[in-house]
Amino acid sequence: MLTQANRLKKTSDFKKVFRSGRSAGGNLFDLRFAANNLNFCRFGFLISLKISRKAVKRNRIRRQLSEAIRCFLSRLKPGYDIVLIAKPRIIDAKSEEIIRDLKNVIEKNSLAA
Repeated sequence: MLTQANRLKKTSDFKKVFRSGRSAGGNLFDLRFAANNLNFCRFGFLISLKISRKAVKRNRIRRQLSEAIRCFLSRLKPGYDIVLIAKPRIIDAKSEEIIRDLKNVIEKNSLAA
């Protein structure tokens, strides 16, 4: 679980990332990121009703993404707001696949320190 300081909560923060941020795509999710002028990274997750109508499944995906981010938190460059947008194929993915895909996207976009 991510700490409160590492979470994006406000709608205005999400809008800022979508307005002024850059995007990258992975196999299981899309990633949007923007600088935040802070000494740490903040993360938000978007799991649409198109992924699953059941809240249990959407929350499970959110927890898996949160855990994958927590594994990479110490290796990320500070000062970014990052939003992960789940794709439909994530529903069948295992945690290892999510972590591997996240690692690839982070390294490809030079977000790792």
